[in-house]
Amino acid sequence: MKDASMDSPAEKDKMESVLQSKAGELDTNTYSQTIRRIREKLKAIGLPGEVIVTVPKTEKRDTAYYYDASLIPFIVIQRTDDIR
Repeated sequence: MKDASMDSPAEKDKMESVLQSKAGELDTNTYSQTIRRIREKLKAIGLPGEVIVTVPKTEKRDTAYYYDASLIPFIVIQRTDDIR
């Protein structure tokens, strides 16, 4: 969600490469469930799950999300050790 913001939230097509499904294309329900699980993990370590904000579905786009840095002054990154 690096470039995601309130004006340009991360839709599933932007996040497919990060949340790649072994079954192929990332399903909308799978994307939403993954975000719910990330929020649960954040809450489990004492951070507010609300740092990932939901932007409701519209006629032009599916449900999307963005990281609200105003709640916590941290950057969320993904680290991949398998890069060759």
